[in-house]
Amino acid sequence: MLSRNSREIMDDRYKVDRKWFPIFLIIVGSTSVTLLGILLGISGSYASAIVIGICAMAIIFLLRQDELAAVYILAIHLYVDWYLGLGVIALPLACALLVSIFLRRSPEHCWQAPRHLWLWGLFLLLSIFPALHGISLGDTLFYYFNIIAGALLMFWLGIVIVWNTANLKRVIDFLSALGTLVAIHAIIQATTGYTLFATDRFDSYFATISDYIIADTLHRTGSFLINPDSSGSFFAMMLLLPLGLFSRNASMMKKIFYSTQIVIITIALLFSYSTGGWAAAGVGLFVFIVLIKQTRYRLHIIMFSIIIGLIILCLFPQQLSVQIQHASTPSELLLRQGAWKTGIQVIRAFPLTGVGLGRYVYIIRAEPYRVIEQYRPLTHPHNSYLELAALAGIPLLVIFVALLVIPLWSALYNWIHTDIKQCPQLSGGIAAIVALSFNSFVISGWTLAPLAAIGWFLLGCISSPLLLKAQSHEAANEQTQWAHSEQGGTTISDTEENNWKRIFKEGDNGFVKK
Repeated sequence: MLSRNSREIMDDRYKVDRKWFPIFLIIVGSTSVTLLGILLGISGSYASAIVIGICAMAIIFLLRQDELAAVYILAIHLYVDWYLGLGVIALPLACALLVSIFLRRSPEHCWQAPRHLWLWGLFLLLSIFPALHGISLGDTLFYYFNIIAGALLMFWLGIVIVWNTANLKRVIDFLSALGTLVAIHAIIQATTGYTLFATDRFDSYFATISDYIIADTLHRTGSFLINPDSSGSFFAMMLLLPLGLFSRNASMMKKIFYSTQIVIITIALLFSYSTGGWAAAGVGLFVFIVLIKQTRYRLHIIMFSIIIGLIILCLFPQQLSVQIQHASTPSELLLRQGAWKTGIQVIRAFPLTGVGLGRYVYIIRAEPYRVIEQYRPLTHPHNSYLELAALAGIPLLVIFVALLVIPLWSALYNWIHTDIKQCPQLSGGIAAIVALSFNSFVISGWTLAPLAAIGWFLLGCISSPLLLKAQSHEAANEQTQWAHSEQGGTTISDTEENNWKRIFKEGDNGFVKK
């Protein structure tokens, strides 16, 4: 616990009365949604659900459950913005949560800006020119705010949400729960043919593709992500999070709980019949095993993976056979190769600025460059990196890759210096980011709004510099207690305040008492 002196380090000018902030959010949010609904023609159950969701969000804010609030925003982004197609709800809520955390900053929960902020600024600026050359204002704004600006917002939110390893565990717990709930939804959809909380806005689309029929009686399930390849990428990423929690906990009940989550998500991944999803899960699992610092944990994970494989083989032989047939279908590989070649042709034609930002720009402007192997038009080149280069130019792609690599290196730095007991949850987060990045070579992973939001948020969490600062403070407290017990000279409270001053220097967060 912090002493009275250490809690008073914060200046009086930062002590803001925040008890009315959630009420203010309810009033402003509900009014804004009502006006937005009038402008967009949204009414009835959708508008009511949005208002109820904002009220629930305000209650979570009031209780100061920041980790739950962040994952709740990601769930809204998946279902409301993406599946229902409203597209404008989650990002304002994320901004409100970020402002709320800023207003509540303190020496115990300090504020932290992303490193290399100038690189993020360059990323936003270089995206403006291709954004001005989209095919429609709504399409361009959706892509810019969800893929470009939303990346910075969710990454920043992840950095300030996680300020010690306990917060990181709660975040991963909530993300695992979200993945499990979506997996249950997908399993129900695959086994019964009924979609819970469904909308009819995709009925015509499903009719044109035969409702993703892969065999006579089997359908590929996409759940709220619509496309089975996208859901496969989602489940491959989410599968690795409870795996880290499973390795971290010694309690048998918790191991059973997390192993149940792993089994459910694995079954949902099977029902997506996504070859890229399985490949990404395999790569992520390999990275996770490598990053585990204890040999016995590695053996546990390998044995557990073999058991999961045997369960899939015994209980779902037909689905497994169909998955193998789907992966070896020549037409699928031909289409992928054709999509990549077409994307490269577009990049060669527009290397610096691309053809313009938007979800539906590529299918129109890439058509003159389509190669013969791509036997039908596509909305993207089945590769997030080629997609960014084709839409916005090679310079933007280079900055995007740098923004991925630098935080991932910071996450590895945190992993190296983190206590061995906390490593599995960090390893699971790193492996999930690697899985998404790998799968983005064969689908639109980092350029699909719900996947990108989850990915950037998780990357911010595991790369947060606050993790090591909190660990340094804990180590300093241990030394303080030892010195006090040995010498009995300086009080713990005074030394603890000095430790806070040493760790959180002025200029880092502005909370050092002058």
